[in-house]
Amino acid sequence: MTHQPTTIYSASAGSGKTYTLARDFLTKLLSQKTNRGYRYILAVTFTNKAVAEMKTRILEYLKELGQAEWSDKIVPIAQHVQSQSGLSEQQLKDKSHRVLQYLLHDYAAFDVVTIDTFNHRLLRTFSKDMKLPDGFQVALDTDELIEKAVNQVIDRAGNDKQLTDILVEYALEKIDNDRSWNIAIDLQKMAKRIGSENNYRYLKDLKNKDISEFVRFRESVKKKIHSLRQSITDGAIEIDSQRLKMGWTINDFSYKSTGAIGQIQKLSDGNWDLKLSSRLLNANEGNLLPKSTRIELTDSFIKLIDDYIPVYKSSMQQLFLLNNIYNSLVPLSLLGVIAREVEKIKDKERLLPIYEFNTLLREQIKDEPAPFIYERLGEKYRHYFIDEFQDTSVMQWQNMQPLIAHAVQSMSVDEQGGTLMLVGDAKQAIYRWRGGDVNQFLQLMSSQELFFSGVNKEPLEFNWRSYDEIVNFNNDFFTFLGNKLQSPVYNELYRNYLTQKTSNKPGGYVQIDILKDDYLDYLDPEKLIPEVSKASSYHVLEQIKHARTAGYLNDEICILVRNNSLASEIARFLELNGERVVSAESMLVSHSPKVAYLVALLNYIASDQPELKYNFLLEHSLNSGTENRHDFINSLMNKSQELIFQELFDQPSLRDELSRRSLYSFVQWLVECTAIMQKQDARLSQFLEMVFEFSSQNQTGLTGLLQHWTTIENKLSLSGSDTTGAIQVMTIHKSKGLEFPVVIVAGCDTKYNDLKRTSEWLRVDPNDFEGFEYLLLSMKEECKQYPDPVPKLYERSLEQEKLDNINVWYVAFTRSVERLYINTQKPYSKKDTMFEFLEQYVNDSMLLSSKEFENFTSYALGQDEKLSASHALDMPMYLDQFHSNSNHSGIQISTRKGQLWSTGKDISIQRGNLIHHYLEKLITQEDLSNVKELIHQSTTLSKDEKLELSSTCEKLIAHDEMKDYFNNKFKVLIERPIIDKNGFKFIPDRVVIYKDEVTIIDYKTGKPDISHKEQVDHYGILYDNMGYLVSSKVLVYLDTMTIIKW
Repeated sequence: MTHQPTTIYSASAGSGKTYTLARDFLTKLLSQKTNRGYRYILAVTFTNKAVAEMKTRILEYLKELGQAEWSDKIVPIAQHVQSQSGLSEQQLKDKSHRVLQYLLHDYAAFDVVTIDTFNHRLLRTFSKDMKLPDGFQVALDTDELIEKAVNQVIDRAGNDKQLTDILVEYALEKIDNDRSWNIAIDLQKMAKRIGSENNYRYLKDLKNKDISEFVRFRESVKKKIHSLRQSITDGAIEIDSQRLKMGWTINDFSYKSTGAIGQIQKLSDGNWDLKLSSRLLNANEGNLLPKSTRIELTDSFIKLIDDYIPVYKSSMQQLFLLNNIYNSLVPLSLLGVIAREVEKIKDKERLLPIYEFNTLLREQIKDEPAPFIYERLGEKYRHYFIDEFQDTSVMQWQNMQPLIAHAVQSMSVDEQGGTLMLVGDAKQAIYRWRGGDVNQFLQLMSSQELFFSGVNKEPLEFNWRSYDEIVNFNNDFFTFLGNKLQSPVYNELYRNYLTQKTSNKPGGYVQIDILKDDYLDYLDPEKLIPEVSKASSYHVLEQIKHARTAGYLNDEICILVRNNSLASEIARFLELNGERVVSAESMLVSHSPKVAYLVALLNYIASDQPELKYNFLLEHSLNSGTENRHDFINSLMNKSQELIFQELFDQPSLRDELSRRSLYSFVQWLVECTAIMQKQDARLSQFLEMVFEFSSQNQTGLTGLLQHWTTIENKLSLSGSDTTGAIQVMTIHKSKGLEFPVVIVAGCDTKYNDLKRTSEWLRVDPNDFEGFEYLLLSMKEECKQYPDPVPKLYERSLEQEKLDNINVWYVAFTRSVERLYINTQKPYSKKDTMFEFLEQYVNDSMLLSSKEFENFTSYALGQDEKLSASHALDMPMYLDQFHSNSNHSGIQISTRKGQLWSTGKDISIQRGNLIHHYLEKLITQEDLSNVKELIHQSTTLSKDEKLELSSTCEKLIAHDEMKDYFNNKFKVLIERPIIDKNGFKFIPDRVVIYKDEVTIIDYKTGKPDISHKEQVDHYGILYDNMGYLVSSKVLVYLDTMTIIKW
């Protein structure tokens, strides 16, 4: 391998990409003279999961390299490092051990991060230069931000006449197109463009235009359309008048009413058909008349036709374009309104949406020299690793280039140049809608140099994931499918970068089932389910049974589909057939009946409306197991809210309790009153976490919480789920980077070149289009007949769509380790669908054997036997009960007169830190003398301070309500951090553990505050989620030695 500063790895599915990244990272790390070489390395990937995996691999390999004896697994990595570094075996072991120690003690400098994390660091560095608001918050959930903006725009309807008119027109257009009049969902879908880097530059101009400019522009386009129609009609009238004057009928001409002259007659009558007539375009003296003609055309008539055809062609092309533009202007104007509304929300709430990172950075650092950026950043990287480069956007790459170029083009003090390692696979580029640009990677793969230096290109040729027959099938099928791509670049991708070598794992099984058109007619009618309509959903169960017959367990099986609606349908069908399923829908917090009940109760408390009352009573009957729900609901519907609450909860007014408590405390109290958490429910716990986070950051009360819930109820889900004994169902996009012993790809019948929902930006001359420089065009087949450059734009969009869809299927088919099932059924039109290609492939392939069944034909490759051993099931343990007490009556308060300093906020904070410093050393009663000795020996404390601190420790440990917690029979955790699902760290002061029960203790100085209790309650939720039973919680106010216990 030639040593060049840049290495590009083409890493197909299962080719050991993470292994290679970790190996090369360690090579750079251990080849440097310093033990802190990690400080000069930056590794960037796209997801937190990938970051965690890469860090884990690097640390594991580094630890193994430092062992006295190397395992067989680590030897190849060690040999690679030695070949590049020149280290002997012992030198490598010693250095690995030293570097690991340094790294663990300097972990914050271990920069394996997501691209967003690195960009956020740069943004913080340049925040003043970019005039970002102080203390800005990053908005990660852009959907929620956009949804909020859309709702605020709709709320303005009725008050803003221009906006109201355009919203009404948009609704009427939807009705005319047989779509729902409800515009909110369509507006939210359209407004997703705001959160896409691909649209940022175009929307920047759009935000500066108000509705009146769009109205004026629309009128201008309307006039142009009218003028073009008039021009086409006038020319047709002139020709048709000449025909009539000569006494010729339409039947005298070729093809009669469907011929060129027939088309001219229709145009002269105003009978418009917006299609270019090929017979008219190709009309000439030789084909206007049939062979058996009775008339002879005059020269003047022929000249009229010859002069009209170019006018007709150019006018019709312009007309097509203007009609497309005209139809896009109403949604485009609304897009501008929503974009401006987003700006208002950002300014008001001091938000910086994550989708703006790349553009803001590009504008700020494009002209800055790399040394200046390094100086501001406080770090100087010499070696760069970029993972998943096929999904890197143009701006992300542009923002990295100044730093990388400086590193590879310069020498460090030890005369070593910087390096760059890129890893990607263009066949797995499935995030173009998120800004990823596969062409960027393909261009680099075809380049001979980068940053004025040579490039090493290394294909990772072996597939280490899948058994041989799976690899052979994917090589063969995607070679066949790649030939469907017309673009030479994309065709070359599947020709040159597809074929993988097997890793000598004989076996594997592939089965493609082509379902017959009348598949459902063969099923038992009693097994048909109204909400399950697709044959592929039913057939999935047959494929699952086939895999289980071979010995596979449920949790070794994953079903992959293209969209969420099919995933939901399949999951629903399997659940109704008694299968345990884990899917995106089943992991939603809102999927919990207890959460549904609690939300219904909160809605009813917030508003005593009949529909909310009915919904609450229905949920209550479901939650309580009421047998006759109809009678139960009827008996209470006419009663007041106070009487209902009195009867159900022995509490006449829950609203009064809300006024006395914080929002979080109130919701937790409701959970206790309704007894819905007697048994642990992970989704309900997550709901309570959401309430805690919301109430900590917002002051909008119960109404605000319920509004917030409506925006997240279809998104908030468990970060993990117990998959033991469960079949997984997920979309293909979510499966990227994962692998499963058995994969079932269902519903392989979608079109691979469907541009129905695709639009592209067209640059136009602002002088011709009322000051607009970019316009949005719907991509449809008629675009091929538009003026240049639209046909090229259409063809490019079509090829990109084809590549995206083929890549999605490539990702799906390569997730399988041992067994791959595919099912497909002929759609209404099979042209350009995955069904058509699968049908062609199975008919032509020499690899597959076929077998006919009653309602499907099965094509198979490989041996139908299980080769690997199934893992033993590790069944989870569940808590039988969940204890919580948030009643005021359960709080015990003991007060003593405090005589400590508490003269101001700063002093209180300083004193609190000081007390915590010594209390963390007070584990048991036996530690008191040692702690007092440490206080006495301090050279920074005054005599009075020493006396007060010693007294505080003595009083705490002797207090009747606290002394038992300092007994040495307990396990005690002092300031032990807890990392939650979002990566946030929480540190309780003291946790006392006895068996599986815990008591959480937190020390406070200053005045009591309800937020202190909420903080400790949140610690309790975190320990609940870890499987502990929280028996009690304690707040200790050290100034007055007040103990609050619940």
